[in-house]
Amino acid sequence: MSIKLIAIDLDGTLLNAQHLVSDRVRQSIQYAQDKGVQIVLASGRPYSGMASILHDLGIYNDKNYVITNNGAMIRDITTGKAIHENVLGYDDYLKIEALSRELDVFMHVVSDQCLYTANREIGRYTVYESYLSNIPLVYRPLSEMNEDVCYSKCMFSDDPNLLAEVEKRVPQEFYDHYEVFKSASFYLEFLRKNSTKGYALQKIANELNLKSSEIMCMGDHENDFSMFKVADTKIAMGNAIDLLKEHATFITKTNHEDGVAIAIEKYI
Repeated sequence: MSIKLIAIDLDGTLLNAQHLVSDRVRQSIQYAQDKGVQIVLASGRPYSGMASILHDLGIYNDKNYVITNNGAMIRDITTGKAIHENVLGYDDYLKIEALSRELDVFMHVVSDQCLYTANREIGRYTVYESYLSNIPLVYRPLSEMNEDVCYSKCMFSDDPNLLAEVEKRVPQEFYDHYEVFKSASFYLEFLRKNSTKGYALQKIANELNLKSSEIMCMGDHENDFSMFKVADTKIAMGNAIDLLKEHATFITKTNHEDGVAIAIEKYI
């Protein structure tokens, strides 16, 4: 059965090291769309960090879907309006923030309008997330946080080696209560249960009446693995972690070598 939808991660997959889409990748996506294949970008970034890429590529599909915030939200490409959301509340923030202090790791939390941190010393990867997401970074002490604001995700960040040690010390109860995974070697994310790229992709597939055999996905890191459970054609980037490569239908070239284009050229 032919592929009718391709879900593509951004950082480390669609985008190269300069956070740009190469000409070959751009042309392959346009070719797929011309053939009637729907392209759904799926990123850990909020919509604000994806909008310019979506518009630059001219992404469109039947329902204008884009998966943001690692699956916590499905938004309309054109308006940015949330079609589906599954977010964290103030009590979740307090619980995860307390854990960050116990484990002595930098933490920030993402709302629709801002990226907040209660760390007086702001971590370098918190600043990096603000830059990638094109969202304001605000220092906000715990006592001043608005109890009515909801958050798509909380993120621990630090040097990869230090964060790997922190990850080992996260109590099991957090894994039971939240989706906990790495989106990069320096980010450990906490989202509400059933907030994954795979869960969001399945919702879209149901809406469009698509079978798993009609879906292809591409990714490079742990937060992309949930999509592998939805799509029959699973593409791991050449720079992907071993988990994805071990379960991939095809291992393409790296994001620096037009890996997305090579996969589209092979399967579409």
